[in-house]
Amino acid sequence: RLLFEQSRDAIGIIALDSSYVDVNQAYADLYGYTRKEMMGMRAQDVFIDYAEWDRSFQELEQKGALKEFEQKRRRKDGREIYVQGTVNLRRASDGTPTGRQIIARDITERKQMEQALRESEEKYRLLFEESRDAIAIVTRDGRIVDVNQAFADLFGYTREEMIGMRGQDAYADPADRDRFAQELDRKGFVKDFELKMRRKDGREIYAQISGNVWRTSDGTMLAQFIVRDSTARKRAEALAEVVRELTTTLDYQAVAQKIADSVRSLLGVRTAAVFRLDPGSGDLVSLGASGTVQEAFGERMVLSQGTGFSALAVRERQPVFTPDLLGDDRVIYGSEDRERMEQTGARAALAMPLIAQDRVIGAVVVGDRTGREFNDEEVELVQSFAHQAAL
Repeated sequence: RLLFEQSRDAIGIIALDSSYVDVNQAYADLYGYTRKEMMGMRAQDVFIDYAEWDRSFQELEQKGALKEFEQKRRRKDGREIYVQGTVNLRRASDGTPTGRQIIARDITERKQMEQALRESEEKYRLLFEESRDAIAIVTRDGRIVDVNQAFADLFGYTREEMIGMRGQDAYADPADRDRFAQELDRKGFVKDFELKMRRKDGREIYAQISGNVWRTSDGTMLAQFIVRDSTARKRAEALAEVVRELTTTLDYQAVAQKIADSVRSLLGVRTAAVFRLDPGSGDLVSLGASGTVQEAFGERMVLSQGTGFSALAVRERQPVFTPDLLGDDRVIYGSEDRERMEQTGARAALAMPLIAQDRVIGAVVVGDRTGREFNDEEVELVQSFAHQAAL
């Protein structure tokens, strides 16, 4: 009896006709009645859905007990609450049912928290799906768990293709990947970490990454990253740097080298070079070169009049593209030049004439792997640098 009276759980004894035989104070408090008031009530009076009462009664008759049920009930003040509990049949010594005993507790707060969590998850999922920022969730070992559409679009994959991929494969430079991992391990978060990444088509982009690590309820470590494409900003900064160089130095070779380095880095190509057209001989002479073309040809390249891919842009006075430097019938090479070009590993190429006062004075050329194409933004970028080179 003492346990019945002092129990923090709500306990009620119910007769076969569903009237209350006895309830403890916790039971009366749960529903907002006095114990005396409850003695004149029937158990189903606190039910919201009488059909639920019938189902519970039938299940109890069949099984002899209801374990850990969760149901909505109504208090005296009309407020609806959630209760969790157990109901057992009470039997006489001969096994004849004499009534029911219910033990219940208020779980309204927990249910409200669960509902709030569901709504929060739904809200997060909506924000995740519709965000214009590229968002990815990855495991500790770098496997992609989920991405939104913006992330898939940024890297040129479908969402289905990206899930399960190794995030490490998207880094253009393994050294950047290692720096990023060290920063994340040291702080547990990263903010505006800038590095180069590679799309499905092989094109490199600049990205700013912010994110953090957290542990799920089952102990799994995950990280969420927001990736913003900063390629346009980096290109604008590089072009502005060239303009500043032009205004502060008369060393046109230094400016040309700056242009070659900037274009190669920004486009992620294997080679880039700036040529001037020698007015006397008609040869194209390099003012600046970057990447594998410098390794193959040396510090100074001289392409005889009319030879090399750059000569095609000079001759046609407009941007030219080839998917195959060595197989393009429009391009003429000297025997040594062809061999050196093979060493660069560049096959696809884009060349832009340098034009000043309606006169062609040179060319900017970039080269990359087989299959590389240049979109409108990249062509426009090379044109912008070519314009500065012509100055």
